[in-house]
Amino acid sequence: MSNKKIDIKSGIKGFVLSRNYGFYVGLAAAVLTFVQLISYSCMPKDLFNGAVIAACVIGIVLFVAFSLFKQTARLAPVALMICDFLCITAFAAANGMVDYLSTAFFGGFSIGSIFLLPAAMWFSVLMFVLSFLVSSAAMYMPQFKETEYTVRVYGDGAGDDEPDESETVISEPVESNAEVQA
Repeated sequence: MSNKKIDIKSGIKGFVLSRNYGFYVGLAAAVLTFVQLISYSCMPKDLFNGAVIAACVIGIVLFVAFSLFKQTARLAPVALMICDFLCITAFAAANGMVDYLSTAFFGGFSIGSIFLLPAAMWFSVLMFVLSFLVSSAAMYMPQFKETEYTVRVYGDGAGDDEPDESETVISEPVESNAEVQA
């Protein structure tokens, strides 16, 4: 057995500090998807579609799984967006949805008839649209922070420590969890 200490606190701190704002926007979309999962479970049984719940769970699990690794982190909001789109289509394809909406809007489409829809339907539709839009936005945002380091090439062999006009100063971005060795 090895005698290594596992420092979970510093591992979590490194994970959080290496993420950029795109990860946090995607995390907000995952939270919206979870809220949508809870709100959709309050729908009436004749309007309920199990594929919505399955797509929500799969989207959240894929987001978490893809976010753990740097190589797949860019795919995390994409997977969540696709699953959110599948939620919207499964919601619209529920067996009783067309009958319910045609009965609700039988007298015509009006603001009054929209406000007569149940709160669970309102909130579900709102969460479906918001989670899809937020995950779509997160897809185009950077997932990891980048840091800059400067490489200075000094001296022409004359022993000076200051750069001359002919000497080079290079600055290029490097991923934050890469180590720069002297």
